[in-house]
Amino acid sequence: MRKHLKASPEVSADCLRAQLATVLGVPFEDRFIFTPSILAGVRILAPCLGVRRLVLTTAEYYDTAHFPGLDCHLADFSDLIQAVKVTKPEMVLASVVTWKGDLLPIGEMFRSIRQSLGRECPLLVADGSHVGAAGFPRLDSLCADIVCGDGSKWLLAPSKRLNVGFLWSQSVQVFSRLRPVFAPFFLAVKGASSEPSSRWIPPDHIVALQRFLSRKRLSRTKLNLLHQRNMELANDLASRSDLCVAPKTSILWFPKGTISRLPRELADQGLVWEFSDGTRVMCRADLLNSTSQRTGSAAAKALRSSSPAMRQARTKETHEEKRNLVCAPRLARFADQVFRMHSGRLNCA
Repeated sequence: MRKHLKASPEVSADCLRAQLATVLGVPFEDRFIFTPSILAGVRILAPCLGVRRLVLTTAEYYDTAHFPGLDCHLADFSDLIQAVKVTKPEMVLASVVTWKGDLLPIGEMFRSIRQSLGRECPLLVADGSHVGAAGFPRLDSLCADIVCGDGSKWLLAPSKRLNVGFLWSQSVQVFSRLRPVFAPFFLAVKGASSEPSSRWIPPDHIVALQRFLSRKRLSRTKLNLLHQRNMELANDLASRSDLCVAPKTSILWFPKGTISRLPRELADQGLVWEFSDGTRVMCRADLLNSTSQRTGSAAAKALRSSSPAMRQARTKETHEEKRNLVCAPRLARFADQVFRMHSGRLNCA
């Protein structure tokens, strides 16, 4: 019995790697390294890979204080190539989606850095913690040596988030350097020692996320549909505000005074953050819908019916469904009559 319980998290971890590879559309499921958080993973790999100097963009979730012991430099994303040439870091860290919801062309930028610096190119790390806000782009499209992400963010509700971060690399050379760094930690690397003496990730978090993905049977198609709904919600909220540009992701930043009121259910789900200079919102239509189904919340119903475009689309769908219900039997009878008539003529002939 003890043997079975001990092996269960390992089996779940292997299944979870395969599930993440399918959901995120990448090969090499064995190259997923699990970490308790993105910061914990990056903080450990940096010194082990000989990183002494690090360049961060000014749009990162982390700043220089998060990396004590490293010589950190901040640079605007537009000036990243020049900053890398001047500071000559061993590693560059940049987010796919910024804290305020801006979508950065990480793939293009990293490709340009490689072409510009050649063999002197530093280790390029993409922070994919909010790739869900951009529609879950394929990790191998980011042109990064390492992609770090969060296994539960944008899949689970904020209140149910799990401590399952990950590092992934499409380069066998980079992964071969990462593997021995994390192999001593329980469940971090596939095929490593099963001795759980160096606890790292809570095993029950691995099991819970694996079971969630199995139950939902998520696929790339389902994630695309989910992102479409999130973007509909983002555009609906943006249309009620004084924002001058259409949302590029499903994270919205409302500077102070640009929106008067948000549906209360967004805050109830932990999707709203109030700051002195503005309000940050994560648009998760799936959470609003599921809550509405369970509680019949008037706020969620009002939210879904508030957009004229969405209301018009739903009305059209309802009319079409009713028309199909009425017309389908009539069309079937008419087709049957035509078939019989032509059959009779053919027999007479």
